[in-house]
Amino acid sequence: MARERQRAEWSRTASLLALLASVHRDPKKRRRPYSAAEWNPYATDEDRLAAEDVETDTNSGLALLGTFLHGVAAGRQTRKEKGDGADG
Repeated sequence: MARERQRAEWSRTASLLALLASVHRDPKKRRRPYSAAEWNPYATDEDRLAAEDVETDTNSGLALLGTFLHGVAAGRQTRKEKGDGADG
């Protein structure tokens, strides 16, 4: 269970790192945005290859941001559920 939690936390962290790197990348040097799989130590080689094959468009940054925010919201929901059970 601890390993799965660590994987989930790294997934969110990798999404944030990819978002920051993509926002600050030089599009002349690197045309495609970074993927979370490039930053996640738990990502498999298949995940990394799939990330390279993804065709990017203008909405890719928004999709990455959405993925990150979804992970943050899920973490907050889990904490709220734990807090509700402890209160009473």
